[in-house]
Amino acid sequence: MSGVVRIDAPELLGQQILIPGLRGLMRDYPGIRLDIRSSVRPVQLATQQSDIVLRIVLPERGSYRMRSVGKIAFGLYAHQDYLDAHGTPSNEKDLSAHRVIGWSEELRYLSMALWLEELFPGLQPAMRFASFAAQLTAVESGFGIAVLPCFAALRTGLTPVLEDIPRLTLDLWLLVQDQAARAPRVQIVKDHLITILTESADQLEG
Repeated sequence: MSGVVRIDAPELLGQQILIPGLRGLMRDYPGIRLDIRSSVRPVQLATQQSDIVLRIVLPERGSYRMRSVGKIAFGLYAHQDYLDAHGTPSNEKDLSAHRVIGWSEELRYLSMALWLEELFPGLQPAMRFASFAAQLTAVESGFGIAVLPCFAALRTGLTPVLEDIPRLTLDLWLLVQDQAARAPRVQIVKDHLITILTESADQLEG
């Protein structure tokens, strides 16, 4: 049981949920080597094909076997230092007077960006980034308010904002490339990832 298994997952999910849970797999199967990449882009836009892909955006094409493996909740969060300096918005209109951190223009199709646009039409972010990690760092640095996964925001002690607004909850999908699915090492890694996500369901759902 040896060889490389390539995994592509959203960066915060990989860093905070998956990687800490992989210790048992690496101990029990020392011949398996993991190549882990991070991306939020749809599968068909990936520059290199992966054996296992975790996404909140389903692929439009490609030879993948897929299944739902849980849900991820998102909300609006800010650092308490920012709120102390600028005040806490009490309703949607108040948000227009605050610095909002959003996604880069080329990623405006993502569910998180669309949700923010639907809630606050015409809102112009003060800062835009192409990754969750960069947005999380900006919020932790007190630069403004952003839509973040609840599990990541709560883990870093950020403060929820506008809690009366229903949170965004998205399905998390696990996809296995058709040919790779026949390899026993890929099956083992896939099963281990599903176990990690199942045990982390409460965190992921906020």
